[in-house]
Amino acid sequence: MKKLTLFVTILLIVGSAFPITGFSQGKIGHLNSDELVRAMPETDSINKILSDLEAEYRKIGEELGVGYNRALEAYNTQMETLKPIEKKLKETELLDMQKRIQTFTTDSENEYQKRRQELYAPVWLKAQNAIQQVGKENGFLYVLDSAQGLLLLIPDDESLNLLPLVKQKLGIKTN
Repeated sequence: MKKLTLFVTILLIVGSAFPITGFSQGKIGHLNSDELVRAMPETDSINKILSDLEAEYRKIGEELGVGYNRALEAYNTQMETLKPIEKKLKETELLDMQKRIQTFTTDSENEYQKRRQELYAPVWLKAQNAIQQVGKENGFLYVLDSAQGLLLLIPDDESLNLLPLVKQKLGIKTN
Protein backbone atom coordinates (compact mmCIF):
# COMPACT_ATOMS: atom_id res chain seq x y z
CA MET A 1 0.00 0.00 0.00
CA LYS A 2 2.86 2.37 0.81
CA LYS A 3 4.38 1.68 -2.63
CA LEU A 4 1.10 2.52 -4.37
CA THR A 5 0.72 5.76 -2.38
CA LEU A 6 4.32 6.72 -3.14
CA PHE A 7 3.83 5.96 -6.86
CA VAL A 8 0.62 8.04 -7.06
CA THR A 9 2.33 10.93 -5.21
CA ILE A 10 5.30 10.89 -7.59
CA LEU A 11 2.96 10.68 -10.56
CA LEU A 12 1.02 13.73 -9.35
CA ILE A 13 4.20 15.75 -8.75
CA VAL A 14 5.66 14.86 -12.14
CA GLY A 15 2.30 15.40 -13.87
CA SER A 16 1.88 18.87 -12.39
CA ALA A 17 5.43 19.83 -13.35
CA PHE A 18 4.81 18.89 -17.04
CA PRO A 19 1.27 19.83 -17.99
CA ILE A 20 -0.29 18.18 -20.99
CA THR A 21 -0.71 20.86 -23.61
CA GLY A 22 -0.53 19.00 -26.92
CA PHE A 23 -4.16 19.21 -27.86
CA SER A 24 -4.92 22.52 -26.19
CA GLN A 25 -2.36 24.36 -28.32
CA GLY A 26 -2.95 22.50 -31.60
CA LYS A 27 -5.30 24.04 -34.12
CA ILE A 28 -7.96 21.92 -35.77
CA GLY A 29 -9.27 22.69 -39.23
CA HIS A 30 -11.93 21.13 -41.38
CA LEU A 31 -13.16 21.14 -44.94
CA ASN A 32 -15.34 19.18 -47.31
CA SER A 33 -13.00 17.49 -49.81
CA ASP A 34 -15.88 16.60 -52.15
CA GLU A 35 -16.84 20.26 -52.37
CA LEU A 36 -13.21 21.19 -53.01
CA VAL A 37 -12.81 18.67 -55.84
CA ARG A 38 -16.13 19.76 -57.41
CA ALA A 39 -14.82 23.35 -57.43
CA MET A 40 -11.58 22.43 -59.18
CA PRO A 41 -11.55 23.29 -62.92
CA GLU A 42 -10.33 19.82 -63.92
CA THR A 43 -13.61 18.34 -62.71
CA ASP A 44 -15.64 19.79 -65.60
CA SER A 45 -13.58 18.06 -68.29
CA ILE A 46 -13.52 14.81 -66.31
CA ASN A 47 -17.30 14.87 -65.92
CA LYS A 48 -17.67 15.43 -69.68
CA ILE A 49 -15.44 12.44 -70.46
CA LEU A 50 -17.35 10.27 -68.00
CA SER A 51 -20.71 11.45 -69.31
CA ASP A 52 -19.68 10.58 -72.88
CA LEU A 53 -18.45 7.16 -71.77
CA GLU A 54 -21.69 6.50 -69.89
CA ALA A 55 -23.75 7.51 -72.97
CA GLU A 56 -21.67 5.18 -75.16
CA TYR A 57 -22.18 2.25 -72.78
CA ARG A 58 -25.90 3.03 -72.47
CA LYS A 59 -26.26 3.03 -76.28
CA ILE A 60 -24.51 -0.32 -76.61
CA GLY A 61 -26.61 -1.76 -73.79
CA GLU A 62 -29.81 -0.53 -75.43
CA GLU A 63 -28.76 -2.07 -78.75
CA LEU A 64 -28.09 -5.39 -77.03
CA GLY A 65 -31.48 -5.18 -75.32
CA VAL A 66 -33.28 -4.43 -78.59
CA GLY A 67 -31.55 -7.39 -80.27
CA TYR A 68 -32.54 -9.67 -77.43
CA ASN A 69 -36.14 -8.46 -77.47
CA ARG A 70 -36.37 -9.05 -81.22
CA ALA A 71 -34.99 -12.56 -80.87
CA LEU A 72 -37.36 -13.28 -77.97
CA GLU A 73 -40.33 -11.96 -79.93
CA ALA A 74 -39.37 -14.08 -82.96
CA TYR A 75 -39.01 -17.12 -80.72
CA ASN A 76 -42.43 -16.53 -79.13
CA THR A 77 -44.16 -16.21 -82.52
CA GLN A 78 -42.43 -19.31 -83.95
CA MET A 79 -42.43 -21.40 -80.78
CA GLU A 80 -45.38 -23.62 -81.69
CA THR A 81 -44.12 -24.33 -85.21
CA LEU A 82 -40.55 -25.19 -84.21
CA LYS A 83 -39.31 -28.73 -83.93
CA PRO A 84 -37.97 -29.65 -80.46
CA ILE A 85 -34.33 -29.44 -81.59
CA GLU A 86 -34.92 -26.00 -83.18
CA LYS A 87 -36.74 -24.84 -80.07
CA LYS A 88 -33.83 -25.92 -77.87
CA LEU A 89 -31.37 -24.17 -80.21
CA LYS A 90 -33.35 -20.88 -80.08
CA GLU A 91 -33.60 -21.10 -76.27
CA THR A 92 -29.84 -21.61 -76.05
CA GLU A 93 -29.30 -18.59 -78.30
CA LEU A 94 -31.57 -16.48 -76.07
CA LEU A 95 -29.72 -17.61 -72.94
CA ASP A 96 -26.40 -16.74 -74.59
CA MET A 97 -27.73 -13.29 -75.46
CA GLN A 98 -28.83 -12.78 -71.85
CA LYS A 99 -25.38 -13.80 -70.62
CA ARG A 100 -23.72 -11.39 -73.06
CA ILE A 101 -25.96 -8.57 -71.82
CA GLN A 102 -25.14 -9.38 -68.19
CA THR A 103 -21.43 -9.63 -68.96
CA PHE A 104 -21.52 -6.33 -70.85
CA THR A 105 -23.36 -4.64 -67.99
CA THR A 106 -20.86 -5.84 -65.39
CA ASP A 107 -17.83 -5.11 -67.58
CA SER A 108 -19.04 -1.63 -68.56
CA GLU A 109 -19.75 -0.71 -64.92
CA ASN A 110 -16.31 -1.92 -63.87
CA GLU A 111 -14.63 -0.13 -66.78
CA TYR A 112 -16.51 3.08 -65.96
CA GLN A 113 -15.41 2.96 -62.31
CA LYS A 114 -11.83 2.20 -63.32
CA ARG A 115 -11.78 5.13 -65.76
CA ARG A 116 -13.34 7.41 -63.14
CA GLN A 117 -10.64 6.49 -60.63
CA GLU A 118 -7.90 7.01 -63.23
CA LEU A 119 -9.20 10.46 -64.15
CA TYR A 120 -9.85 11.66 -60.61
CA ALA A 121 -6.63 10.29 -59.02
CA PRO A 122 -4.46 13.29 -60.03
CA VAL A 123 -7.20 15.73 -58.96
CA TRP A 124 -7.52 14.12 -55.52
CA LEU A 125 -3.71 14.12 -55.19
CA LYS A 126 -3.55 17.81 -56.09
CA ALA A 127 -6.31 18.59 -53.57
CA GLN A 128 -4.61 16.51 -50.86
CA ASN A 129 -1.29 18.26 -51.45
CA ALA A 130 -2.93 21.69 -51.26
CA ILE A 131 -4.73 20.73 -48.03
CA GLN A 132 -1.46 19.58 -46.50
CA GLN A 133 0.34 22.76 -47.57
CA VAL A 134 -2.38 25.02 -46.18
CA GLY A 135 -2.45 22.99 -42.97
CA LYS A 136 1.32 23.30 -42.51
CA GLU A 137 1.46 26.96 -43.51
CA ASN A 138 -1.25 27.85 -40.99
CA GLY A 139 -0.03 25.62 -38.16
CA PHE A 140 -2.87 23.11 -38.02
CA LEU A 141 -2.37 19.96 -35.99
CA TYR A 142 -5.34 18.18 -37.62
CA VAL A 143 -7.46 18.77 -40.69
CA LEU A 144 -10.70 16.81 -40.67
CA ASP A 145 -12.74 15.99 -43.75
CA SER A 146 -16.47 16.54 -43.27
CA ALA A 147 -17.17 14.69 -46.55
CA GLN A 148 -16.02 11.53 -44.79
CA GLY A 149 -18.26 12.13 -41.78
CA LEU A 150 -15.34 12.85 -39.47
CA LEU A 151 -16.54 16.22 -38.27
CA LEU A 152 -19.55 15.27 -36.21
CA LEU A 153 -18.42 16.46 -32.76
CA ILE A 154 -16.23 19.51 -33.41
CA PRO A 155 -17.99 22.83 -32.67
CA ASP A 156 -17.53 25.57 -35.26
CA ASP A 157 -15.76 27.83 -32.77
CA GLU A 158 -13.06 25.18 -32.16
CA SER A 159 -12.32 24.38 -35.80
CA LEU A 160 -11.57 26.57 -38.81
CA ASN A 161 -13.03 25.78 -42.22
CA LEU A 162 -10.00 25.57 -44.50
CA LEU A 163 -11.94 25.25 -47.75
CA PRO A 164 -11.57 28.96 -48.69
CA LEU A 165 -7.83 28.85 -47.95
CA VAL A 166 -7.29 25.68 -50.00
CA LYS A 167 -9.36 27.06 -52.88
CA GLN A 168 -7.21 30.20 -52.77
CA LYS A 169 -4.06 28.03 -52.77
CA LEU A 170 -5.33 26.24 -55.90
CA GLY A 171 -6.37 29.52 -57.57
CA ILE A 172 -10.08 28.69 -57.46
CA LYS A 173 -12.35 31.70 -57.20
CA THR A 174 -14.83 31.49 -54.34
CA ASN A 175 -18.38 32.69 -54.77
